[in-house]
Amino acid sequence: LRWLRAFREERKMVQEDEKIG
Repeated sequence: LRWLRAFREERKMVQEDEKIG
């Protein structure tokens, strides 16, 4: 389930961007 891990990492990065922005 490598894609699932990548998806969660993507979500985490998006949340970080939202917190900064």
